[in-house]
Amino acid sequence: MTPFKNAAALAALLAAAPAAADVPPGRYDADPGTDIACTQYSNGAVDVTPDSLGYYESSCSLSDPVDVRGMDGATLYDAQCTGEGQSWTTRVMLMPGLEEDSIVIVLPGYATTYGLCK
Repeated sequence: MTPFKNAAALAALLAAAPAAADVPPGRYDADPGTDIACTQYSNGAVDVTPDSLGYYESSCSLSDPVDVRGMDGATLYDAQCTGEGQSWTTRVMLMPGLEEDSIVIVLPGYATTYGLCK
C-alpha cells in the first residue's frame, strides 16, 4: 500500500470509530434533593469525564467505547475500577436520561439515574 492509501485507510477507520457517550461531563447525584447531595460526602454522587467515573470511595477508567445499536446516545465501555483496596473489571453503559440534565449508568444487574449537580 502506498502512503496515500495508508492515510486514506486510517482516515476511514477513524471515521468509523464509535463516538463517546452522549453524556456531558460533570458531577451527578442519584438523589439531588438531599442535604448532602452533590457534596464530597454524598455516597450517591459520581463525577463523569469522557474516560472515567469517580465515586465516593471508588473510581473507574473507561475504555473501548461501543455505541449501542438502537439506543441514541448510549455507549458501552470496558471499565477498570479500584476502591477500598480492591480492583475489578466490569462493563458500564452510559446514556442520557429521560429528564433534562440526567444520565443513566448501567452496571451488571442494576441501573441508576443521576441528576446533574448545579
